[in-house]
Amino acid sequence: MRSRLLFLLSLAAVSTSLQSQQLQQATHSQAQAESGQQVYSENCAVCHLPDLTGSFEAPALNDPNFRNNWTNRSVSDLASLLQRTMPPQSPGSLDEEQYASLIAFLLRENNIGSSQSDLLLTSDDVVFLGDSPANANEEEPLYPIPGQPGNTPTPGTRDSVPEIATIYRSERAVTRSFLPISKFQNVTTEDLRNPPPEDWTYWRRGPKSQGYSPLNSINKENVSSLSL
Repeated sequence: MRSRLLFLLSLAAVSTSLQSQQLQQATHSQAQAESGQQVYSENCAVCHLPDLTGSFEAPALNDPNFRNNWTNRSVSDLASLLQRTMPPQSPGSLDEEQYASLIAFLLRENNIGSSQSDLLLTSDDVVFLGDSPANANEEEPLYPIPGQPGNTPTPGTRDSVPEIATIYRSERAVTRSFLPISKFQNVTTEDLRNPPPEDWTYWRRGPKSQGYSPLNSINKENVSSLSL
């Protein structure tokens, strides 16, 4: 009985110790962030823009939404995402030092101060330190309506027919009249994988973001004949 009581007490002590562990803010060195700035300029700026404000499908990397999304999430999680998805035309093509310096640059641009130690990709430290994991990403969901963006997809609309709306505004009210789009058909998985030549399915046409169209009716020989 005594040994069991000691075991339970020791187990409770371990549990209390784990609960009391505090998340640590990841840091980086100034030189590492400067190196990451060069990596960003060469591999990321064309989509996310030189000032990190993003464009089209490329989100901003220095705004509250980015910081909220990575609050209390580990550096290793962010590193894993970057290695699997970036650069879009050749994911995983950078070496570990370049990915680490890129994250260091992102921390600097989001006002995380530097230290004497370099950031490590395998670090359990968090990208942005928040009050607690439970409070992360508690932004009130804002569902989109026609003509106005939101931050959360409308529930149950993955395979539904999208609606168009006529919006009437006055000083006191907003009235919307919704109509389903006729002859709507979802894009197939095969079309997403291999877009037809005449379609521009993605922002940069294809899943590899090449921004290239295989159409050749207009070429270097006849482009001078184009007119209104």
